[in-house]
Amino acid sequence: MSASFQMSFAAVTMLIAAYEAYARRREGLTGRGHGSWVRRLAGGAGLYIGGVLLTTLIAGAATAPFAIFHFNRVADYGLLANLSAVPLTALWVMPWAIVGMALMPLGAEAVGLVPMGWGIEGVIAVARQVAGWPGAVTQLPAMPVWGLTLTVLGGLWLALWRGRLRLYGFGGILAGLLALAWTQPPDILIDGQGQILALRDAGNRLALSNGRRAAFERDIWLRRLASEQAPAVWPGSGRALAGRLSCDPAGCMYRKAGVDVALVRHERALGEDCWQADLVIAPIPVRGRCPAPVVIDRFDLWRHGAHAIWLEEGAVRVETVNAARGRRPWTVQPPPMTAGSN
Repeated sequence: MSASFQMSFAAVTMLIAAYEAYARRREGLTGRGHGSWVRRLAGGAGLYIGGVLLTTLIAGAATAPFAIFHFNRVADYGLLANLSAVPLTALWVMPWAIVGMALMPLGAEAVGLVPMGWGIEGVIAVARQVAGWPGAVTQLPAMPVWGLTLTVLGGLWLALWRGRLRLYGFGGILAGLLALAWTQPPDILIDGQGQILALRDAGNRLALSNGRRAAFERDIWLRRLASEQAPAVWPGSGRALAGRLSCDPAGCMYRKAGVDVALVRHERALGEDCWQADLVIAPIPVRGRCPAPVVIDRFDLWRHGAHAIWLEEGAVRVETVNAARGRRPWTVQPPPMTAGSN
C-alpha cells in the first residue's frame, strides 16, 4: 500500500468518474462534423488542450491529499507544467516508443528510442524549469490519518454514487482537509539514538541540539512540520528561543506552556534537574535515579524509538514510533537493554 499505489488509484478512479459524468452531458453534441476543416481542426486542438487541463485538474485534486499526507507538499504549477509535458509525451515520446518496440526484432530499435529520448529530455527540462520557479511548492504540515481517511471516503462517495447524492462526498473531503487546521505539531522531537533533539519555537522554526548529526532525521522533521526556515542550533551556553531555552555545559532547561523540561547533556546535571523539572530528557540511563514526573532516557529511546512530545498547559503528552506501529510480525522490536550495555 505504497504512496504511488494510493495516488495512482485515486487519480484513475476520479478520472473515470469525472469523464463518465462529462460524457453523459455531452451526448449528442459531438460528431456532427459541421464547419470548415480549419474550424474542425481548431475545435479539435481546443478540445485536446481542454482535455489536458481537465485531466490535470482532476488527477491533481485526487492525488493532493496523498501528496500532503506522505510528502507534506503540493505542486502549485502542475497545471502549467502538464500543458507542455503531456502533449510532448503523447505526440512525440509515445509514438517513437511504439516505433522502437516494432523495430526491436530487427535490431533497429535505436531508430525509435533515440528520438524518444529527446522527448524524455524535454519533459525533464519542463519539470526542472517549472520546479525552479518561485513558490513552485507549498509545504504543509503532516495530515493525521483520520483526516486522510475522511478525504478518501468522501472521494469514493463522490466517484461511486450517481446523481445529486454524490455531491455529499464533498463534505467528507472538506472535513478531511480541515484536519490540517487542527493539526498541532510536536514541541519536542528526539531521534531513536538520542543523537539529535529538536525544539519548535512559536514561528514553527526548529532549533536542533546538533545540526551536524542525523541529517536524514533532521530533513524529515523539517518536512513534516512544513518548516521552510533553516534550523537553528542552540548555544552551548546562554539563552535562545526568546529566552525559553537556557543552556550551560551540563545541559539545558526549556520552558513552555507551564512545563519545565530538562535536556541533560552530562550526568552531573541530574542531581538538580530531576528535582525541578516536569520532564527530563537524557541520552544516558537514569531510570530509578530521577524523581521527575516524566523521564525519557536511553532505555526509553532504545525500546520505543523516536519520541514526539507535546507540552500542553502544564501537561506532557508523549508519542513514540513503536507505540504507533504496534507489536506486529513485520515490525522490529529491539531486545531488552541492560544497564551495562553500550
